[in-house]
Amino acid sequence: MAAAYDFVYFDLDDTLLDHRSAEQNALADLHSELSTQLESALPFSVAQLQHEYHESNVELWRRYSLAEITADQLRHDRFATVLFRHGLSLDPMQVSRRYMECYATHWSTLPGATEAFDTIAQKNQVGIITNGFASTQREKLERFASFRDASAAIVISEEFGHMKPSRKLFDHASAQSGCSGERILYVGDSWHSDVEGGLNAGWSVA
Repeated sequence: MAAAYDFVYFDLDDTLLDHRSAEQNALADLHSELSTQLESALPFSVAQLQHEYHESNVELWRRYSLAEITADQLRHDRFATVLFRHGLSLDPMQVSRRYMECYATHWSTLPGATEAFDTIAQKNQVGIITNGFASTQREKLERFASFRDASAAIVISEEFGHMKPSRKLFDHASAQSGCSGERILYVGDSWHSDVEGGLNAGWSVA
């Protein structure tokens, strides 16, 4: 790898960190807390909440990436949709804030991710590219500081103003690395955001 690439970028969520498990566990915590708060069983199961939230969240992030909604609208609507559907008169922003608190307690690395990152970082310059809210992603990098400290470049979509798979973001990341696209390898999990985005920028992807 050292001969083939001068720089290796990693995606953060669901590549280095187990975002999906943290999301599901946080929603399970939230389901339990809301049941206690309302002093009654919720009209939907944990599995329903996980499914409906994820479905809504993916669509809202798509709209956010197109600048159709603001960050605060995304935070509000991903729970407002679920609560309204089931007739619950709870403040969506309060629920959203509590979800994020629960979410942070479940952050963890994916099996083998730290070892793979460290091994590659011993031979290549490395960096991180991530979509997401800057405050959340920076907090993750503070928690898992070895990823942050080893990275020669960190590109967060909200800070730059464009999200993966935007060519503008990948070109910016190339400039941050000091390398041309053909000398960069990108490791990510999403076909649309990571694979298509990297290939369109002339990078190699894995």
